[in-house]
Formats: sequence, structure tokens, C-alpha cells
Amino acid sequence: MVHKLLLIAAVTAMPLGVIAATGDSVSAATPGKVNATNDTVICQRVTASVTFSPTVTSRQPAGTTIATIEAKLTGCTSNAVGLTVTSGTVSGSVSDTHGVEDGCTSLAGPLGDPSLIPVIGTLITKWKTSPMLSSGNSVTTIQDVEGSVAGDGLVKFDIPGTGGTGSSGTGSFSGTDGGASTVFSVLTQSSATSILSACNSTGLTSVTIDHARKGPNTNPLAAFFG
Repeated sequence: MVHKLLLIAAVTAMPLGVIAATGDSVSAATPGKVNATNDTVICQRVTASVTFSPTVTSRQPAGTTIATIEAKLTGCTSNAVGLTVTSGTVSGSVSDTHGVEDGCTSLAGPLGDPSLIPVIGTLITKWKTSPMLSSGNSVTTIQDVEGSVAGDGLVKFDIPGTGGTGSSGTGSFSGTDGGASTVFSVLTQSSATSILSACNSTGLTSVTIDHARKGPNTNPLAAFFG
């Protein structure tokens, strides 16, 4: 009994600072978050839907067309030390203010030639990583989009367009140039012929993208942030 009372007294008399230090040592063992602001990430695959409002037609009246983008990025790797990137979820929209035009050929490029479309928009990418990111989402500002017909007949989109104004970014994976090198380079699931046919008849409300770049040295990949 005396031994038990002495043990209780010893615990009761233990300084609060010692107890607090013990608790801190446990939390310190938990892996911390990673600041990936100045790092880069590449993703091999993009699956996405792009919805147009109003519908794109060959007799597009003057006005503003808004393209709403929802995408998922997979097959991602980063140069951030100790960071595993599982996937990214992209959402946002870009708007194109234009005069009277053939919206169909403007979207895919006239006669297969690249068509650079000035736009204004922001895409936000939420990342699933281990450990978690302290630098938050990637916020990418886009100023142009380029549409063209690829060699296999599919419509190709470069966001931002090659030779255009480019992009800028904040948050995770902005690289060392403030996100100026960030680019999405993807292909639609449908051929240019079928997309233009639908556009010229009933109008185009959306396009679906499911694009995987193959090979570690393919450049640009489906998506690059940095």
C-alpha cells in the first residue's frame, strides 16, 4: 500500500512541462506536410469533359462562349523530394469573347491548321498526395487555347496554346517561373470529322477527353505543372 501511494504521489508531482514535452514527442513523429510551390509534376493521363455555353455552331453570333472544364489527372510524378502524387482533380472555365464566326472551324482550326483562341480563365487543381501539401491547390491562369487536328484525325487541344501568351500559376507546382510552363496537351475521344459534323448540324454542347501519353520521354506529356 505504501509503495502504491508513493507512486501516485510521484505522478501527481510531475511538472506539467514534462507531460507537455512527452505529448510533443508523439506528434513530432507524424510526417509533416510538403511545400511544393517551386516543384513540378507531370501526369501521363487526362480524362475530362468540356461543356460549351452557348452551344458552338458554324453560325456563331457575336458574344461570349464559356467552356467549363472538369478533369482528372492520373499517372503523376513530381520532383518534390519524398512526395507521392496519386491524382489531381481539375475544375474551372475559360471564356472566349468573339464576333460573328464559324465556331466549329475556330474550335478545331480551319482546314486542320492550328487555331489560337484568346480566352480568359482559371483552372484549379486539387491534388491527392502523400504526405499532404502545405502549398495548397494549383491555381493556373489561362490566356489562350489552341485547337488543331492531329495526325490520327482526333482534335488536339493545347492549353495554353503553343506560341500564345502562356499561363501563370500560384500554389503547388508553380515551378521556378511562376507556372509559366504549365500546359495541358490532350486529344478528344471523337474524330475531328465527327465533331465538326455534329457542330455543323445540331451544334456542339460538349467534348470528351481521355488521353494518355505513352513513354517517359514523350514531351509534352498530357499535363505538366511548373
